[in-house]
Amino acid sequence: MRSGSVKPCAAVGAACLFIWLWGGGLAPVLAQDADPPRRLGTAHGEFDLKAADPFGGVRAGYRAVVPAAGAPALYLVQARRPVPKGLKQAISAAGGEGVGHYWGGILLVRAAPAAAAAIETLDGIEAVVQRPPLLGVSPALLRRVEAADPAQRLTIVVGGVEGRTPDRAALAAAGFPVDPAVHVPAELVAITDTAARINQFLPQLAARVDVAWVEEPATLTPQNDDAAWVVQTGIDPQTNVWSYGITGQGQAICVTDTGCDADHRFYWDASEGLIAQNTPNANQRKIIAYYTNNVYESTNPWDYDPWVDTHGTHTAGSVAGKDTASSTYYGMAHDAKLIINDAGYYETNSESEYYQQVLIVFDSFNDIFSNAVGNGAYVHSDSWGGGSNEYTATSQTIDSWLWNNADKRLLVVFSAGNRGVEGAGSLGRQVNAKNVLVVGATGSGSNTDGSGDIHRASFSSRGPTEDGRHRPHVMAPGQYVYSAMGNNDTAGTNINTGLQYLQGTSMSTPVVAGCAALVRQYFVGGYYPSGIATSSNSLVPTAALLKAMLIGSGKDLYGGNNVLAPIPDNSQGWGRVTLDTVLYFDGDARGLIVHDETAGLSTGETTNYMFFVTNATEQLRATLVWTDYPAVPGANPTLVNDLDLSLIAPDGMTYKGNVFSNGASIAGGTADTLNNDECVYLDAPARGVYFAQISATSVPSGPQPFALAVTGGVTEGPLPTANFWMRAIGLTNNVILRWHDPMACGVSNPTVHVRWRPDTYPAHTNDGAAVYTGTSQVHEDTGLTPGATNYYTIWVSHDGSTFVDPP
Repeated sequence: MRSGSVKPCAAVGAACLFIWLWGGGLAPVLAQDADPPRRLGTAHGEFDLKAADPFGGVRAGYRAVVPAAGAPALYLVQARRPVPKGLKQAISAAGGEGVGHYWGGILLVRAAPAAAAAIETLDGIEAVVQRPPLLGVSPALLRRVEAADPAQRLTIVVGGVEGRTPDRAALAAAGFPVDPAVHVPAELVAITDTAARINQFLPQLAARVDVAWVEEPATLTPQNDDAAWVVQTGIDPQTNVWSYGITGQGQAICVTDTGCDADHRFYWDASEGLIAQNTPNANQRKIIAYYTNNVYESTNPWDYDPWVDTHGTHTAGSVAGKDTASSTYYGMAHDAKLIINDAGYYETNSESEYYQQVLIVFDSFNDIFSNAVGNGAYVHSDSWGGGSNEYTATSQTIDSWLWNNADKRLLVVFSAGNRGVEGAGSLGRQVNAKNVLVVGATGSGSNTDGSGDIHRASFSSRGPTEDGRHRPHVMAPGQYVYSAMGNNDTAGTNINTGLQYLQGTSMSTPVVAGCAALVRQYFVGGYYPSGIATSSNSLVPTAALLKAMLIGSGKDLYGGNNVLAPIPDNSQGWGRVTLDTVLYFDGDARGLIVHDETAGLSTGETTNYMFFVTNATEQLRATLVWTDYPAVPGANPTLVNDLDLSLIAPDGMTYKGNVFSNGASIAGGTADTLNNDECVYLDAPARGVYFAQISATSVPSGPQPFALAVTGGVTEGPLPTANFWMRAIGLTNNVILRWHDPMACGVSNPTVHVRWRPDTYPAHTNDGAAVYTGTSQVHEDTGLTPGATNYYTIWVSHDGSTFVDPP
């Protein structure tokens, strides 16, 4: 076995074709994009694993060393794309263990050299190469270590493969100075030594088979009035969602922050008294659980300090606070319950130093997420973050928890950060995770830009992520947000009434988390699909569906005095949340269609959803979201399971997900291979039948569940009548027409009626010539002029005889 050895690859089969609606030799088809030449994408650049020596240019000390006889090592295994089904099982049978994924069907595998050689012989394998230690070290860490004074003591953080915790005892036994005094999440291990010593042992540390990534520790910092109407309708002072009784009832939201002043009037329960720490109480009016699981909170467990702004008390108020003394101040989901994770902070002696050194700490990501789901929360609000703009062990740990606990249906919402003045890529590690919803900040309702548009706040951090994914996802008010302020009296004898203005993406994040709870109440309350609360229609949404709904609600901030590009843009993502555009209520002009598919798709599988546009004046939006499998830290790009959205219009034009120009979708382009959220927006959709197609281009770890949300002047079968149009050019004197089974949209015992004209689409059932009536899915129309354009219309009827013009 040698570095760079290559197994010859078999020729890739023909692309799978999807024939749609018309024939005659020039039938339009939707085919997979050609698979471009693949290179391993990492934070250190791209590498060709099929080259004779892929890592020959890597610096000395960071190249792979041949492992000792029988000793395991980490190998990069490049599989044919799409990845063959059962490949992981075959690798396991050959003696390897799959422990991570890079994009494009490249797996990270732990194996002994003999097993690696066996894996190389498997069908579908193109290359097996030992991973060099360089790929396990953050470039930012390398720069820091090499630039530091050799005597300076530094701390580095180690993450395990596939999100597992490295063996602390084994690391210490191997001579690495594990530092238990540094508080890091339980999934990571801290090591402290001089810069010279770290520089010396870093290659050996990164070469271990239980280490996926070594990085700098992140300094994590905490990152309503005039907000509610902005994110519900965008029209002052209309709060339509609340007016339908959707205010958070039956929902619980977890807030991880600096704590919460539990005897503030937004949270106080006169009958139950002060919530006991670490002892849930479901009878509490507002805070049903308050966790203080770290040692740094022993002095200030209720979010008060003379130098701070009681950050957590403020964010909790925005998400679900409800004022007992006034009807003026309501959080977004003010009838929801709260779970508080008091993450605490380090405190220094001066105000100026404090704001330099704030650090949120907690025991484990598993703790903060499990505290949420264990108390019935399905939304988690996180107004904190830090670190470099990389996909690190922290990012992977978050993605791993959300993938492994997808059945918990927890949507995690993170603030984008407040480094927007630094320009593009001013993000942190947490928001580099793929499966969170990231929120940027706009002005509040009283803070417009002079043109009436609510503008983007200049401090709001900008994307893209290191691998080019768009961030933030959505925007919400984060300037001059008025909410609760804590104090140092937590006895419950003098109820706190303080309020304050704060600004930051910390403020916009709980607004969106509250919106997520409202969307969840909408589905659980049975408002979908009729728009009227119907208990028998109750639907428990996945996190992917909540995320799809919020992304699909975005209002493009482009225009006015905003210096922004149209959506999707790395300053505003998909725009400002506007719930009224996605939540359908009885009588609304905009309809809603959702598919929350938990079974998922495997490589090569495709599913199609037929729906009807009956109102061309409403913008049509289709949003696809999936919770993706975690990538290896340092991967670039980080997408593992690649789904693709295509929208096929009545005229046969195909619009691919995330192919946009000037804020709207355009036909053509190439499929997105970066993001796990894809959108198609049509400003003036033609009336007729559409197909939303979801294709599993490559799913190495699946099946891959997903959620699809479609909004606009839409409805889904069954319909009494439905029609669509097609145009065909016959190469000879015939055209073969094919259509999907109408029963797929719920039409029972359908009969199809086809009419033809040579000059334009038949507008009515009495236009043109009838060429077919029956129950088939194909018809050959003959006697045509070769090369001429022919226009057809198809009607579908329930009763087999009544064909009237469509709605």
